[in-house]
Amino acid sequence: MAETTIRRARDEDREAIWQVHTQSIRGLCSQAYQPPEISAWVARLSPDSYSGVLMTQAMFVAEVDQTIVGFGQLDPEKAEVKALYVLPQKVNAGVGSALLSKLEEEARAHGLTCLRLYATLNAESFYERKGYQRRALAKHPISE
Repeated sequence: MAETTIRRARDEDREAIWQVHTQSIRGLCSQAYQPPEISAWVARLSPDSYSGVLMTQAMFVAEVDQTIVGFGQLDPEKAEVKALYVLPQKVNAGVGSALLSKLEEEARAHGLTCLRLYATLNAESFYERKGYQRRALAKHPISE
Protein backbone atom coordinates (compact mmCIF):
# COMPACT_ATOMS: atom_id res chain seq x y z
CA MET A 1 0.00 0.00 0.00
CA ALA A 2 1.38 3.40 -1.00
CA GLU A 3 2.20 5.94 1.68
CA THR A 4 0.26 9.18 2.05
CA THR A 5 2.38 12.32 2.14
CA ILE A 6 1.13 15.72 3.26
CA ARG A 7 2.60 18.94 1.93
CA ARG A 8 1.68 22.59 1.62
CA ALA A 9 -0.51 23.25 -1.42
CA ARG A 10 0.93 25.23 -4.33
CA ASP A 11 -0.72 27.32 -7.01
CA GLU A 12 -0.19 24.59 -9.59
CA ASP A 13 -2.31 22.24 -7.43
CA ARG A 14 -5.54 24.20 -7.97
CA GLU A 15 -6.91 21.93 -10.71
CA ALA A 16 -6.27 18.77 -8.68
CA ILE A 17 -7.74 20.35 -5.53
CA TRP A 18 -10.85 21.28 -7.50
CA GLN A 19 -11.11 17.72 -8.82
CA VAL A 20 -10.86 16.27 -5.30
CA HIS A 21 -13.34 18.80 -3.94
CA THR A 22 -16.01 18.18 -6.59
CA GLN A 23 -15.57 14.40 -6.63
CA SER A 24 -15.81 14.29 -2.85
CA ILE A 25 -18.96 16.41 -2.78
CA ARG A 26 -20.60 14.35 -5.53
CA GLY A 27 -19.52 11.00 -4.14
CA LEU A 28 -19.68 11.46 -0.38
CA CYS A 29 -21.98 14.36 0.37
CA SER A 30 -24.71 12.92 -1.83
CA GLN A 31 -25.48 10.59 1.09
CA ALA A 32 -26.75 13.55 3.12
CA TYR A 33 -27.73 16.22 0.58
CA GLN A 34 -30.25 16.40 -2.24
CA PRO A 35 -29.15 16.52 -5.92
CA PRO A 36 -30.08 20.22 -6.36
CA GLU A 37 -27.95 21.10 -3.32
CA ILE A 38 -25.00 19.10 -4.69
CA SER A 39 -25.34 20.74 -8.11
CA ALA A 40 -25.44 24.25 -6.64
CA TRP A 41 -22.51 23.45 -4.36
CA VAL A 42 -20.17 22.23 -7.08
CA ALA A 43 -21.29 24.95 -9.50
CA ARG A 44 -19.70 27.55 -7.20
CA LEU A 45 -16.28 25.89 -7.47
CA SER A 46 -13.55 26.26 -10.06
CA PRO A 47 -9.78 25.87 -10.00
CA ASP A 48 -9.51 29.66 -9.76
CA SER A 49 -11.63 29.72 -6.60
CA TYR A 50 -8.63 28.43 -4.63
CA SER A 51 -6.20 31.20 -5.63
CA GLY A 52 -7.03 33.57 -2.78
CA VAL A 53 -7.10 30.79 -0.22
CA LEU A 54 -3.63 29.63 -1.21
CA MET A 55 -2.30 33.12 -0.51
CA THR A 56 -4.15 33.87 2.73
CA GLN A 57 -4.74 30.58 4.54
CA ALA A 58 -2.93 27.36 5.33
CA MET A 59 -3.81 24.75 2.73
CA PHE A 60 -2.30 21.29 2.50
CA VAL A 61 -2.68 18.43 0.06
CA ALA A 62 -2.42 14.70 0.60
CA GLU A 63 -0.62 12.74 -2.10
CA VAL A 64 -0.43 9.04 -2.83
CA ASP A 65 2.01 8.08 -5.56
CA GLN A 66 2.39 11.81 -6.37
CA THR A 67 -1.35 12.13 -7.04
CA ILE A 68 -3.41 14.53 -4.94
CA VAL A 69 -6.14 12.56 -3.16
CA GLY A 70 -7.24 15.07 -0.53
CA PHE A 71 -6.83 18.58 0.79
CA GLY A 72 -7.36 20.52 3.99
CA GLN A 73 -7.63 24.21 4.73
CA LEU A 74 -7.11 26.13 7.97
CA ASP A 75 -7.94 29.77 8.64
CA PRO A 76 -5.60 30.60 11.55
CA GLU A 77 -7.16 34.06 11.99
CA LYS A 78 -10.55 32.49 12.76
CA ALA A 79 -9.13 29.34 14.38
CA GLU A 80 -11.26 27.37 11.94
CA VAL A 81 -10.83 24.27 9.81
CA LYS A 82 -12.42 25.58 6.62
CA ALA A 83 -12.25 22.43 4.51
CA LEU A 84 -11.16 18.81 4.55
CA TYR A 85 -12.05 16.67 1.56
CA VAL A 86 -10.75 13.36 0.25
CA LEU A 87 -11.53 11.34 -2.84
CA PRO A 88 -14.36 8.86 -2.19
CA GLN A 89 -12.07 5.89 -2.90
CA LYS A 90 -9.67 7.11 -0.18
CA VAL A 91 -12.22 7.22 2.64
CA ASN A 92 -11.05 5.06 5.57
CA ALA A 93 -7.51 4.96 4.19
CA GLY A 94 -6.09 7.44 6.71
CA VAL A 95 -5.96 10.39 4.30
CA GLY A 96 -8.49 12.52 6.19
CA SER A 97 -6.84 11.71 9.51
CA ALA A 98 -3.42 12.68 8.19
CA LEU A 99 -4.74 15.96 6.82
CA LEU A 100 -6.57 16.81 10.03
CA SER A 101 -3.43 16.08 12.06
CA LYS A 102 -1.47 18.44 9.82
CA LEU A 103 -4.09 21.18 10.20
CA GLU A 104 -4.02 20.75 13.98
CA GLU A 105 -0.21 20.90 13.95
CA GLU A 106 -0.39 24.10 11.91
CA ALA A 107 -2.94 25.54 14.35
CA ARG A 108 -0.60 24.82 17.28
CA ALA A 109 2.23 26.53 15.39
CA HIS A 110 0.01 29.62 15.27
CA GLY A 111 -0.54 29.39 19.05
CA LEU A 112 -4.09 28.09 18.76
CA THR A 113 -5.38 25.71 21.42
CA CYS A 114 -8.94 25.27 20.16
CA LEU A 115 -10.38 24.89 16.67
CA ARG A 116 -13.87 25.08 15.30
CA LEU A 117 -15.34 23.82 12.06
CA TYR A 118 -18.57 23.45 10.18
CA ALA A 119 -18.73 19.82 9.14
CA THR A 120 -20.85 18.44 6.37
CA LEU A 121 -23.53 16.10 7.68
CA ASN A 122 -21.76 13.06 6.24
CA ALA A 123 -18.49 13.99 8.03
CA GLU A 124 -19.85 14.44 11.55
CA SER A 125 -18.89 10.96 12.72
CA PHE A 126 -15.32 11.41 11.42
CA TYR A 127 -14.84 14.55 13.51
CA GLU A 128 -16.51 12.99 16.56
CA ARG A 129 -14.03 10.10 16.38
CA LYS A 130 -11.24 12.72 16.35
CA GLY A 131 -12.53 14.33 19.54
CA TYR A 132 -14.53 17.21 18.10
CA GLN A 133 -17.88 17.97 19.70
CA ARG A 134 -21.03 19.26 18.09
CA ARG A 135 -21.99 22.62 19.54
CA ALA A 136 -24.90 23.40 17.25
CA LEU A 137 -26.52 22.42 14.01
CA ALA A 138 -25.95 25.11 11.39
CA LYS A 139 -27.35 25.51 7.93
CA HIS A 140 -24.95 26.80 5.31
CA PRO A 141 -26.90 28.40 2.47
CA ILE A 142 -26.11 27.24 -1.03
CA SER A 143 -28.06 28.89 -3.78
CA GLU A 144 -28.26 27.97 -7.44
